[in-house]
Amino acid sequence: MGDTLVKIEILGQAHTIRTDEAEERVLEVVDYLNTKIAEVSAATRTTAKLNVAILAALNITHEYLLVREERDQLLKGVQERSRKLLAKLERDVPQRSAASSLEKPA
Repeated sequence: MGDTLVKIEILGQAHTIRTDEAEERVLEVVDYLNTKIAEVSAATRTTAKLNVAILAALNITHEYLLVREERDQLLKGVQERSRKLLAKLERDVPQRSAASSLEKPA
């Protein structure tokens, strides 16, 4: 378990959490969550804190999944381009035998 205690506030409730993360990072996460909660509160008519928190969690999860899918697609593209580039290099660059690569040029 972490060794840093960080005081945070979410939905008007104070919490102290123990973490391995830097306090600044924890506060950045809490700020993001509070921003999303405020957005949901402004966009809906519900005032029930649990409902607002659930909707904010759903929005954040949706964003996360979109970013993860985009990252996976980018990674696949990089891997495919790397594979093609390596194949082209192997095809176009003459291979030197191990013995000839050890010889010193005259």
